[in-house]
Amino acid sequence: MSKFKAGDKVKVIGNCNGHGINIGEVITIKRKDNSFHSINVYEVLESLYIMREGDLELIPKKDSIVKEVRKDLKQRSKVGIEKYACTLDRKDLSLLEWHQHHYEELLDAALYTKRIIQELKTKQDGGN
Repeated sequence: MSKFKAGDKVKVIGNCNGHGINIGEVITIKRKDNSFHSINVYEVLESLYIMREGDLELIPKKDSIVKEVRKDLKQRSKVGIEKYACTLDRKDLSLLEWHQHHYEELLDAALYTKRIIQELKTKQDGGN
């Protein structure tokens, strides 16, 4: 049996939808009762949920870069939802339209990269 403690990050791998938590969601254990049998009580995000041990999987500590990218992804999602009033779960675009959006984003990334390279070359050559 796995042992979880306060502060552990865990991934929900079992059906906890009745508790307001989605499969695949990563949660932090804030507090658990002293026993660790078939059912335990966790205080997660200031609400009490009851889950079986088999519904959770311990998440190994992430490196700092992965942690920062995850924060960036969450922020991008928030901005996108506020700006477009929808998520990427939307169904109104065809696969071709999704590919077109992706292609345009890659073009933007290429332009930004070229701009950075030019500035770094200028600085390396002694320019401003």
